[in-house]
Amino acid sequence: PLGSRKKAWNICPVWYLSVCLPNIESLVTAAVTKWHSNLQSALTTTTRLALSNMPAADRRTFLNSDVTFFTLRPSVSFYETKESSSAGGTLGTATPLKTQLVETQQARDGVVGRYGLVMCAFDKAQRLVCYEVHTLQGACYKNERLAHLITQSGKMNTGSRLAFSGDLNATVPAAIAGDLATDLQYYTHGLKYYAGAESKGVIEKLGVLPKLERAIEFGGNSQQSFADTQLRAIAKFIIDHHTPVLYKDALAAALKPTNLEVHRAQTRAINEFVLNLVVPFRSCIADLTSGNRERVVSGTFGCVMDVIGLLGT
Repeated sequence: PLGSRKKAWNICPVWYLSVCLPNIESLVTAAVTKWHSNLQSALTTTTRLALSNMPAADRRTFLNSDVTFFTLRPSVSFYETKESSSAGGTLGTATPLKTQLVETQQARDGVVGRYGLVMCAFDKAQRLVCYEVHTLQGACYKNERLAHLITQSGKMNTGSRLAFSGDLNATVPAAIAGDLATDLQYYTHGLKYYAGAESKGVIEKLGVLPKLERAIEFGGNSQQSFADTQLRAIAKFIIDHHTPVLYKDALAAALKPTNLEVHRAQTRAINEFVLNLVVPFRSCIADLTSGNRERVVSGTFGCVMDVIGLLGT
């Protein structure tokens, strides 16, 4: 009947969409790659604009000096209890438990504020000049209280994150959160900047950009500074090493499974489970021929169990 044919025609596109559409992961990845590249370029330009509009004296300091960068984050410390030998580890000696606050580098990286950083340089009088750079807002603000805090705490002489090459999951003594002469949420949540804010957190060195060797000291105006090689390098360093949006995070968000993809995965898993129950040796043979050592061991055990199952019936 005509009505039945119309109903079948309406169902066909739905069936095609749910079963026959190809995987578009490569297309999404290419689109995200292009988007992220454009974002990085735009952020670099707005950062250059912000830096070029600093007061002339401070701009001259940063364009003719080594520039040190710092990140801000909350504490991610937790208590860990370890055994510690009381007599050089000789046999029979007691090993009392020692509990201390620790962190891992991976946990630190996971909570670091990505919406800005602090950059510092020494002027001709060897006074530390510090600016808060808010990349999400395309703005920078001088903070003399932060300069005093960094100077007094000796942060300029600590190791940098970019130089770290150890185990990301190894526990190390926790950095204690202290008073910050700014609001940590500017960096972790991208809130609007207000001068004079206070909060608690951890400030850590990200890295150092060496000064550009010049024949004469640069002293150009705002427009000339925008095109200056050293200012370009500062902006590039900031965006390359501390972008507000990591590529892997953007890609993960774009590739998050849709309801249709979740349904497909569940259907495949159920089908595989049923087939492995009904068809003897199917699963174990696939494991044995995979070439993966762990799957081969699992496949051997699976084949033995299938033989026992067949003999039992």
